[in-house]
Amino acid sequence: MSHPPKEDTCGAAVGDRVQARWSTAITLTNGTVDEVYGKLAHIQFDDRDVDWAVCADLKPLAESEGDEGGDTGSGVSAAVTKCKRACNSNCKGVRNKSKCVGECRRSCG
Repeated sequence: MSHPPKEDTCGAAVGDRVQARWSTAITLTNGTVDEVYGKLAHIQFDDRDVDWAVCADLKPLAESEGDEGGDTGSGVSAAVTKCKRACNSNCKGVRNKSKCVGECRRSCG
């Protein structure tokens, strides 16, 4: 892997708590930045999924919001969050897991 250009910087740093979109999800999901590469940040989401996100799209997560577990800060109910987190497990073993997880998460509401 080559080094990113020096002018490509990310406002987030490794260890920062953020909200980011997982894959094609519409809502923001809480996670922690575990790697930064230029204008991209690799996010370890709270439900243990991982994905790259564009740094400009990340939202900082206040410490008080990070571990309450009920509301993701985007107006999503605890039941919807729980449903979306279960999708990864529900789609184990399917042929196209990313499509299955996306459809499952959209059906959560």
